[in-house]
Amino acid sequence: MECPEENVVVDFVRGEVDDELRVVIERHLDGCAACLQVVGELARIFQLPVDADAGTFGGGETLVETSPMTGTAGKTRKDDVFVAGLHEGSKLGRYVVLSRVGAGGMGVVFAAYDPELDRKVAIKLMRSAPGGSGPKELADQRARLLREAQAMAKLSHANVITVHDVGTIDGQVFVAMEFIDGTTLSGWLRERPRTWREVMTVVLAAGRGLAAAHAAGLVHRDFKPDNVLIGKDGRVLVTDFGLARPAAGRTDAFATVGGNSSQKVLGIALTQTGALVGTPAYMAPEQLAGERSDALADQFSFCIAAYEGLYGERPFAGRVLSELIANVSDGAVRPPSVKAAVPRWLRRALLRGLAVRREERYPSMDALLQSLAHDPWRRWRQAAIVGVPAIVVGAATLAYQQHEQPRAAAYCQDVRDKLDDVWDDGRRDAVRRRFEAAGAAWATDGYDHVARKLDPYAEQWLAMQTQACRDEVEGARPQAVLALQMTCLERRRDALAALGELLASGDAATLERAIDAADNLPALDVCGDLERLMAREGSVDATIDPETRRSLDAALARAKVLIDASALAAARTEATALIERTKSAGYARGEAFARHLVAVAYDLGGETESAERSYHEALSASLASGDAEVVVRASIGLLWVSTQASRPLIEADRWYAHGKGALERMGGDPELAAELERTIAVAYLQHGELETAEVHARESVKLREESFGADHASLGLPLGTLGEVLAAQDRMEPAREAFERARTLIEREYGELHPNAAAANDNLGALLAESGDLEAALTPMRRGLAIREAALGVDHPSNAASHHNIAGALRELGRIDEARVHAQRELAIARLAFGDGDSEYASALGNLALCDAEDGRHDAAAAGFRQAREVVLASLGKRHPQVAFYSGGLAAELLALQRASEAIEFAQEALDVRLAALGPEHFKVGLSERLLADVLLAALRPDDAIPHAEHAIAILTGKVGDASALGQSQFALARALWDSPTHRDRERARELARTALATVKTRKPVDASDVDGIEAWLEAHP
Repeated sequence: MECPEENVVVDFVRGEVDDELRVVIERHLDGCAACLQVVGELARIFQLPVDADAGTFGGGETLVETSPMTGTAGKTRKDDVFVAGLHEGSKLGRYVVLSRVGAGGMGVVFAAYDPELDRKVAIKLMRSAPGGSGPKELADQRARLLREAQAMAKLSHANVITVHDVGTIDGQVFVAMEFIDGTTLSGWLRERPRTWREVMTVVLAAGRGLAAAHAAGLVHRDFKPDNVLIGKDGRVLVTDFGLARPAAGRTDAFATVGGNSSQKVLGIALTQTGALVGTPAYMAPEQLAGERSDALADQFSFCIAAYEGLYGERPFAGRVLSELIANVSDGAVRPPSVKAAVPRWLRRALLRGLAVRREERYPSMDALLQSLAHDPWRRWRQAAIVGVPAIVVGAATLAYQQHEQPRAAAYCQDVRDKLDDVWDDGRRDAVRRRFEAAGAAWATDGYDHVARKLDPYAEQWLAMQTQACRDEVEGARPQAVLALQMTCLERRRDALAALGELLASGDAATLERAIDAADNLPALDVCGDLERLMAREGSVDATIDPETRRSLDAALARAKVLIDASALAAARTEATALIERTKSAGYARGEAFARHLVAVAYDLGGETESAERSYHEALSASLASGDAEVVVRASIGLLWVSTQASRPLIEADRWYAHGKGALERMGGDPELAAELERTIAVAYLQHGELETAEVHARESVKLREESFGADHASLGLPLGTLGEVLAAQDRMEPAREAFERARTLIEREYGELHPNAAAANDNLGALLAESGDLEAALTPMRRGLAIREAALGVDHPSNAASHHNIAGALRELGRIDEARVHAQRELAIARLAFGDGDSEYASALGNLALCDAEDGRHDAAAAGFRQAREVVLASLGKRHPQVAFYSGGLAAELLALQRASEAIEFAQEALDVRLAALGPEHFKVGLSERLLADVLLAALRPDDAIPHAEHAIAILTGKVGDASALGQSQFALARALWDSPTHRDRERARELARTALATVKTRKPVDASDVDGIEAWLEAHP
């Protein structure tokens, strides 16, 4: 066909042409370099996605693709019209078709039988356009396939597939080659995890085949894992030289292939400079730029494939072609996967082959292969045989002579002894007995939950320590690297030892936090990831006496375990002393960590100002020591401090940016990253930026799911935060799903009777109450209280919150007597636990006052609110948001007692405090505006009441669950307009009153007093 019009090409690239026209255009592209270049440019413009498997672009179709010739079924296309009718038993010349096994951009591959030579072969049959091919088209097709066949036939090498025959059958060009019973390199890598040595064995073999092609003057131009075959017999072969061409300056003729006359077709340039030919995800920068390719471009492609095999992902990211091109052109290689254990010398060799500038790569494939095959530590490993201490010479040495592994195992067999008195049978029994002696309901299964965490931790430590020992014996790593890894493992052992010791002697409160403490043990994975380990800690400080460092590390581990178990006073005392000890020893990293522990102890203890100061000190010390991990942790701590609504949001953004930067420097940490995202989500939630808060909360959930699995208990916290954000947006159903999922995970992790499960039930109950489903809310609320009472006793301080919530739900349901019982229990617990000068005691007073108010006992209610206000003023100050609640309650009760003039002061105070703390558009500000409007109306000041009622309506309109507050605000404005001497509008007043009546009737359940009051007013004001 002639070159299609531009609009047709655009539709083709977008995938908007029918199947028949698409086939025609694809056939045209096989022989038209100019159109192929246009398609490539359009793909860039439209930023079409790069296929994750094939690495190709364009509307879901592969423009240039090669397929392996194996017995494994490959991609097929429903539009291969030229092979219609071919099936098992069909004849292709002398060959008998057995099955179709694959398809590529230029041809379809069949398994066939050659009866003359009694062998199975693979036959590649050239595509042709529907309706047959013209002479010129057939000549072009023949030239293209003959070029592939000649390129492959010229290469007689153990790692290049063998071509048997080439010719035409019924007008179709074909090539017959050896049939490989096996798979591709891509398939081989997917079968199971492969060690780096396994991968390199295959990759080096394929590289030798590619080097042989270069030696013969050929450039492959489409080297990728799908073009490397691995036979069941272990043979590794490079195939699909369909894009091959002579290297620069090599255009000599090839010998006759398959009985055909000698031709120089291989020298014909079927693509022009500027055309994009090959598989983009494996292309060198010069190929992506449309420049002429050479052997150094093949080297680049080879290194991409090798990198992918070793690390499980290609070195350059890019979901669209423009992004891929940018990353390749900039040399932006991804950081290595945290799961990949690949020697750094091997990575360095590959990175040279991936250099953007040709001259910076290896001069040849042979030089690259030599570098990849040269293990720089092999000589050291051999020398290490002589350097083993005398104590292990003898039987171990003899074993080594027979096999290297048994020798290392013999030398390292005593590694398990390092866990003596750390987490061995004796320690387990001591901890089990401590749990049994606790006597709490949750403790029955408590030990099992803890053991399910500590047993795998100890075994993983043992395996990693054993491997490190073997690496030392075998000389597999430099001494500096081993020292860093051993120090990392020592610190984890210290943490495990400290936790085991604490649990073996801890009280019930300590054991209650045992699972959390186990979860907070430092991750072991980083000790096996040398890149991340180097990024976190750099090197072991040789200026500090090793024994001194070991002693300080052990003490720091104990202090952290005390914090994790909520023994805050003891932790702070020990960590404070460690600041001076580490400082005196010149142990900068230890000092930074000690300062951070002090900050956390203050923070968890509620001493915010001291915590903030200590976090700043920890941040300064960690920046000085270069400890990126403490920078992240201190940034998260400062971020928590700045989450309060009274702090400017820019502070939270600043600490979030600090944490993100430090995370990148330390090579990433999924747990810390997830906590950073959750904390910034809380900050945005507190400041009312709900959409942004949701983005960060979901990112926190995603990070934990990807790192630890969808059923991991650590998801409880981010799911809880996500639930809060969704509830704040009045999206109650998804919020409920988040809370229920959090509860399920927490109960599975800790057991249904653990206090942590009580908190999960409280959250769910509060949500149900907030959404108006009060009856349903009572079930998880009471369940949480029962768990706490059984686990902690009936007078435990945390029970006060449960009684508070239950009383509120019962009061809303009109069950005042039941509510009063819980409110009185809350008051008794708060007085006993906190004293009568604490804000918790004020909260209990207010809760009981609400019960009195609902029961019509307004004098008692006013007295309760007044006392609560005085307690909060004395303990928290006059600007604290709690002041607004008690002042507002007092104003409402004075209003009910017809003491409106006295009530104005307290209603105004409530509004002023909330405006300062929450801003002018907050829901609670709307409630205070409505209350002040009512008070002013009762004080016969309707003109003053109007703006407050109008602001209340503006704030409360559209708020789910606030029908009563909105309706009462509308009713207040109606009365003010009716009575106002200067703004009187009685028609609008009656309309507002009717609207208010309709609004309050939407409340579930309907408040009869609201309805009766409005109806009575309407009747009295015709």
